[in-house]
Amino acid sequence: MPIMTLISPGPEAPPATAVPLIDSPAAKVMQVQPQVSATQVRADLATMIERLPDSADAAILREEFTAVYQRLEGVTNVDEANTIVGEGMLNIADRLGTNPNADRVIKILYEIQEPEAQKQAAHPLLKQSAWGWIS
Repeated sequence: MPIMTLISPGPEAPPATAVPLIDSPAAKVMQVQPQVSATQVRADLATMIERLPDSADAAILREEFTAVYQRLEGVTNVDEANTIVGEGMLNIADRLGTNPNADRVIKILYEIQEPEAQKQAAHPLLKQSAWGWIS
């Protein structure tokens, strides 16, 4: 069987007209976070560092967040700030790959988020197991 047959939508794909319109009451629109300034990124990171518990499991997060916070000093371009934060998150991911307590560190990451971010992460649309014809 050719690969294209496996990944191309077949007759079970819903027609485009089945998608609810934005003005429709059936449409559920999630709020998109507006782009923030580099200064705000640094301030948000400082808040996350303050929320970290004083535990061995949080040490990786504290080290990496502090390093990112220091790298953000003087940065004014939001794209550059986002790149620095992204590199920091990749460093955390690399370190978690070899950490036997990665699940506890990830739990800490979830717990230090803003309450609104936790609410969005628990949104029912994000918990759906079937996404249209991809189920």
